[in-house]
Amino acid sequence: LGNILQLQKKNADVIAESLKQLVFKQAASHNFIAAIGEGGLEFLKDFPSTRNDTINFLTAPFTEASAHVFLDKNGLYVSYSSNTFLSDKLSPKAKIEQLKLFHENFWDLPFEARIVATKAILFPPRKDNGFDAGEFQHTLDYILDTVLPLKDKNGKEGRLIVESYIEASDHPQDKLLLTSAMIASKDPSKSKDKHLSSGEALSLILDALGPAGRKLSQAIESHPQTPQEIKTSFSSSKTMAVEPMRADIMERIKLYKPKTPADAITHVGKVLGAGSYGVTVEVTKASKQKTAITFLYPHVRGQAETEFETLGKAATIVSQKDKRFKPVVEMVRQAASMSAQETDMDLAAKQAEVAQKLYDDVAVTVNGERFTFSAAKFLSHGGDYKEFEIIEGKHFNDYSKEGADPQHLKHMAIAQLTLELSHLLSGRP
Repeated sequence: LGNILQLQKKNADVIAESLKQLVFKQAASHNFIAAIGEGGLEFLKDFPSTRNDTINFLTAPFTEASAHVFLDKNGLYVSYSSNTFLSDKLSPKAKIEQLKLFHENFWDLPFEARIVATKAILFPPRKDNGFDAGEFQHTLDYILDTVLPLKDKNGKEGRLIVESYIEASDHPQDKLLLTSAMIASKDPSKSKDKHLSSGEALSLILDALGPAGRKLSQAIESHPQTPQEIKTSFSSSKTMAVEPMRADIMERIKLYKPKTPADAITHVGKVLGAGSYGVTVEVTKASKQKTAITFLYPHVRGQAETEFETLGKAATIVSQKDKRFKPVVEMVRQAASMSAQETDMDLAAKQAEVAQKLYDDVAVTVNGERFTFSAAKFLSHGGDYKEFEIIEGKHFNDYSKEGADPQHLKHMAIAQLTLELSHLLSGRP
């Protein structure tokens, strides 16, 4: 059984290393970048409009018409700066074929590599290590028009949030934020209709900001003043905020300290959920018992602290510009204050003990239907992990999807509400 875990670890490492090499190699030397070449990037440094046209061409479906539009507007600049890409020595037909390969190779890149590639186009390296203010604003305006158009519902509000974050954050973060947001909004796999709403775009932007951004997403989804269309866009923030790589999970498994040989992990199963600060996986022990272990992400505490500082500044700025955003300041403040508690595993053990006292074997009857409650047993914890037993059954949200009796669901909700109200009114801590 130990060999099975070792094999899982080895396979995950091989895949992770392969993906890492793929991202860096494809971003640096893949045909996409090779098609431009170092010389080809020269024209992007001096012509912001050409940078935007390049991104527009790459992130739209390829057609001969789109290729001709790009060539008519930018072919001269590109051929002048590059010895190979769209060279004057090529026939018109060959140039179209080269642009087609250029487009196809872009979408062959993994998502992470597309971010790197797009960043190289939007923010090409310069000798002075940056843009002047006007040049940066030109790129910013283009991206906001692409990601959060004013014509979209909540587009104006979305832009205000992003602009406030940019004002509050450091310049390197701005570049990553803008690039990630634009790529995510254009990626066909991210939206059924290939165009994200402002709420979906904001959700992806916050997800790109790390644990603090994901925690803020959860606060936005839960807040009573959040418009329903925005709530819907953030609906997955509480259960699958970020999908970690398998190799990262296997690396975190090393943190687990079994109390006895029977507690040793022999197999790592499916991901049960991924939150702002950690990922929960199903594991099998040598004793055949299956449990759920939540592992914190590496360096998540310090990262969250830094990110919440920037988000706090951004929330203050946006609320000063538009009073409707005043609740966001409180959202960020509450999320930041909860961050230390949610990553404290000693506190988690105490909370689990209290939960068992409050819920175990408590029964509530609603119109003759009896519901018995219990809390998952807290099994162990360490500095960066906590372990619970797995309670079999369905999630409440899954019942309605499967056509369960509405009256039964109503009784179940009333029972839960009754129990929670009784706890609140009891005066117990």
